[in-house]
Amino acid sequence: MSHQAVVRLKEFPMHRRLLFAIAVTAALVSCSQPASPSQGQAQSSLTIDLRGTELQALTPEQRLGLEQAPHVTLTLRDGSTFVYENIGGQMMQDGDIIIGHSHEALALLTKQVAGRLNGQALSIFPTGKANWSNRTVPYFWNNNVFSASEISALNAAIDLWNSQAGSAVRWVWSTTATNRVRFVRGSTGCGASAVGSAGGVQDLSLACFTNNTILHEMGHASGFQHEHQRCDRDNYVVINPDYISDTLNYGKGCSWSTYGPYDYDSIMNYFPPYVNARTQPSGSYTGSPSNLGKTSRLSPADLSGLQAIYKSSGTTYTGTVTVGSSVFEPKTSAGFRYAGGTLKAVLSGPGGTDFDLYLLRWNGSNWVRVAKSEGATSSESITYNAASGDYSWEIAAYQGSGTYSLAESR
Repeated sequence: MSHQAVVRLKEFPMHRRLLFAIAVTAALVSCSQPASPSQGQAQSSLTIDLRGTELQALTPEQRLGLEQAPHVTLTLRDGSTFVYENIGGQMMQDGDIIIGHSHEALALLTKQVAGRLNGQALSIFPTGKANWSNRTVPYFWNNNVFSASEISALNAAIDLWNSQAGSAVRWVWSTTATNRVRFVRGSTGCGASAVGSAGGVQDLSLACFTNNTILHEMGHASGFQHEHQRCDRDNYVVINPDYISDTLNYGKGCSWSTYGPYDYDSIMNYFPPYVNARTQPSGSYTGSPSNLGKTSRLSPADLSGLQAIYKSSGTTYTGTVTVGSSVFEPKTSAGFRYAGGTLKAVLSGPGGTDFDLYLLRWNGSNWVRVAKSEGATSSESITYNAASGDYSWEIAAYQGSGTYSLAESR
């Protein structure tokens, strides 16, 4: 049965969704204090076309070059180009993405029989496909690696992450989990981390112990790429002219998944002088341009991005509704933020009653019904392809009163 919509005022404005370049499972990222683009490029480089040369047929000099050449360009069998630098014993991309150890270069390439580097920066995390199981990142560090003050900084940053984003993906201490993050002391840059789960024990290295750096690297390990490498970044930021020609380090990730408008408050931005905010951005954005690269906590849009890539297995709401009235789930005037995708809910209530179910979306000033299920019983269901926004469920009692159960999945 149909009802008049119950109007509620939203207590705070809708947070706009941050677009995230969300990248791949096995890349490693070394961030803060990006290296100069001239580093390594003034020396010899190596170029190999793998369409006409089998890896096992490479000369000893070429094999050594895969491990030691400062700048390596490979044409893969599908015609795509794969470029990396060897810096400090690591194969690095995009200024701060370590895709593997340099001494393992040939083995890493050999594994890719189809000629592509799957699981590296050529892959993405689509919605709901982040690869830490159970939305948990196990982590640990060995004794005597960090000072007491450094451990205090680590614990404070991890506690802040869990207080902000623990419902999406939580960091939990474990020395036994098969796949886990090991915090280690870094020797180059301020930090380095895998993007997503690389499998087994993966290092997150730190040489700087500010919240900004620690959370940035935790963001990479959880599945985020850099905000300033979004395909539409030129509308919002300007790359320093000294670096713009270095597409290896400051290129765009146009194949990565993005969610919402550019977010200047994202913990995943680089900072001046490497990346600068435009004085007059063109297009919608969230956050403040003056905050670029300076934030020390996750932004609301960072949280939305995490909620998008780490899908909840489901939530069940319960309560009581009386005839002629409505109740809302979750029981907050803010509803819930959703980055986009399929929303499903199944309502059940006592026999002999008629409950109806509605999905509401905040339009900036009011809650508007965007989907409904109005059968003649208390059993209702909605499946809705939702855009990013703020949503709420409405349970209305047309006939009878009683308890209800609402099973939601996102």
